[in-house]
Amino acid sequence: MPPGNCLKCGSPAKSKVSPVHIKNVEVDTPKAFLEVKEMGKGQLADQFDPMANALREDGYDGVVSFESVYHPGNDDFEAGIRINIYKFMKLFN
Repeated sequence: MPPGNCLKCGSPAKSKVSPVHIKNVEVDTPKAFLEVKEMGKGQLADQFDPMANALREDGYDGVVSFESVYHPGNDDFEAGIRINIYKFMKLFN
């Protein structure tokens, strides 16, 4: 179960974590709006560090994947990956 889904529904994630999938978005569900954000600037930005620390403290040794569909406003998704991957690796490596 993705950690963001656990936060949204209030479910304890610790016993349910398998692969962890990270992406950074801004969501407004009632308006059916989703905007992909640069790593650290979306709704869960302040939660990534605690998530990464909790995974380390719990001895999690599974996969943590990063979905980067962010681009800096020019449809250059490779640039988006380059902007975000080091931030992701710093947190989750």
